[in-house]
Amino acid sequence: MATARPFARNTGLPIDGTATYGNICVGFTNEVRYDENYGGLQWWNGPDEELGYIIGTDVPTENWPTPVGNVGSVRFWRTSAFTDNDFINLSDRLTGQSFTGGSQARTYLLSNGYWTSYTASTATTYQGILISTSGASTPGWDLIWNPVNKEVYSNNFAADAGPAVISTSGSTPQELGLLPISGTSSSGDNAIDITNNKLFTGDVNGNVVTKYNLNTKTIELTAQPYVVSNNNFQFAYNPVYDKLLICNDDDLPGKVYVLSGGNLTTITTVSNPTSTPGPYDTVINTNNGNYIFLVQNTVNTYDYFLCNGNTDTIIYSGNSNSGTHLFDDGHVYSPVSDKFFVMGKSAGIDQTKYVAILDGTTGEYITRINLGYSSGQYNAMIYDSRRNYVWTPYGTASSWAVIDCDTNSIIHTFSETFLPSAQYGGYSGTYDYYNDRLIIGAGGSYKLKYFNCGDILPIT
Repeated sequence: MATARPFARNTGLPIDGTATYGNICVGFTNEVRYDENYGGLQWWNGPDEELGYIIGTDVPTENWPTPVGNVGSVRFWRTSAFTDNDFINLSDRLTGQSFTGGSQARTYLLSNGYWTSYTASTATTYQGILISTSGASTPGWDLIWNPVNKEVYSNNFAADAGPAVISTSGSTPQELGLLPISGTSSSGDNAIDITNNKLFTGDVNGNVVTKYNLNTKTIELTAQPYVVSNNNFQFAYNPVYDKLLICNDDDLPGKVYVLSGGNLTTITTVSNPTSTPGPYDTVINTNNGNYIFLVQNTVNTYDYFLCNGNTDTIIYSGNSNSGTHLFDDGHVYSPVSDKFFVMGKSAGIDQTKYVAILDGTTGEYITRINLGYSSGQYNAMIYDSRRNYVWTPYGTASSWAVIDCDTNSIIHTFSETFLPSAQYGGYSGTYDYYNDRLIIGAGGSYKLKYFNCGDILPIT
């Protein structure tokens, strides 16, 4: 029986149930009707994948020969046999490159506007790739990917410097420059309003919020909603209610500042109801606009609170069972599974890391995953919206775990060699949907790195 899948040419935003490589869009779910112009696109059935490895790309002129005329928007090639040599030879011929392995060829193709059915063997150790970020002295403490501009924004602790802008539209991410700043401070935490293409950032002193227009790369507005002594604050944007949430645990016991995303005026504050430090961070339920905020845990007390995103009032209090120290970032929400994933670490000699999984609607604790011993706060958790997975540092070596958001379980672990062992997991990361790759910052003076998710867990 033949095996094939639907393809289309897509130059717009990502579409649910598809994966995009350059401008070639691949359908991978049986829950939609691609033959009914799903997503507003014309879909074509691909070649039989049981006869050889397939390579495809889009046709910008949309005039490729098809059974219904010269109207095709995609085209394909196929190897004569399922061998690495056949695949490498075909890849060489199409790209003009000279590949030394199938995995190398596959990575190049997926990063340069091609799709392929070739599946590289799962690597136990993966070498990441350096991104040059000469303008940012300590990039990567907070990274955000923008699907509108196909860019990543990295905070920047260099003096008199705004966030670094890294383009992800090409085969290799490249720094484009720095955004301007207001005043003389450098940029701290970030949040993004994708609908209106705006970026919010706070300086490292924590007392100025800057709103950027990402279409023009200019400052649109600034505000001073609070005054704190250092940079212990975290930003999150609520797209349902157009609010900017800022956690600040310096004015103990701390509060969440709720600002209008439009004019940056303070709407209200949500106080930490405990006597422990926090709030450390907020995580938004992007389905209904509710959110949780995290505080430091002590035995038999609450360490997270679910808030109504409209009224900004606490509606549920819970304990994550994730140790006595919840990290001040590195928490994610899965809109597909409707779950929060919260990372914490036990105190003292043990220092075991955990990921607590919470119900996204009720806020109730579901379960937790043990990530093993950690001698440092390596807390990057990155949501992979293609696979509905979470990628996170794992164990004592330079290792990562991949968590399935549906099953609440680790489905894969692997090692990487591209970050120094002292900072192996990074402090922040983001997922580039178009190129299916993770972009990670190690903190300190290290630069940004990335690796291709499909080389480790191919989408089938």
